[in-house]
Amino acid sequence: MRTPQNPEKLNPLALSRLDLASILSRTGMAKLTPAAIGHWLDAGCPRNSDKSYNIVHVCAWLAGKYGQTPYRPSAETDEEKKESIGLKRERRLAVRQTRLERKGQLIEKEEFEQECHRRNHMMKSGLLTLSRVLVREIAGRPATEIQKIIDDRVRELLMAYAEGWDGQGDEIPKEPKS
Repeated sequence: MRTPQNPEKLNPLALSRLDLASILSRTGMAKLTPAAIGHWLDAGCPRNSDKSYNIVHVCAWLAGKYGQTPYRPSAETDEEKKESIGLKRERRLAVRQTRLERKGQLIEKEEFEQECHRRNHMMKSGLLTLSRVLVREIAGRPATEIQKIIDDRVRELLMAYAEGWDGQGDEIPKEPKS
């Protein structure tokens, strides 16, 4: 890598791409090439209007890019900085809240298995109750009427089950719980 021709005459506020690469390479940062700095431009590296580089702005941009602190041009006011910090804080809090809500939606495997067992027991109890209830209702009726009674009672059983009925008792609730 070439070194600046006359380092005493370099203006740190207006460096060429080649001089910037040379100076930053000598800081131990890494071996930089002018092409690498060209890639930085695509990523948002600041540049003066005359296409020279201000080493202070470039270092601030690098610190923001690699230090997780966003680069802000010096034209940003204190009020804009406070607003930006506030928005970031709100976004962090919203993400944290979402994570906490999602944690609440997950249950342990054992708890899930117990709930499935309980619900299966409720359904079994309901079906046994249904068989006792249907015997009394369908005795002596024609086949078409029996089919309608069975369909209605199964529908009632499923609705009662969905509403949280525990399957206990000799009757299936006909009205959903309020």
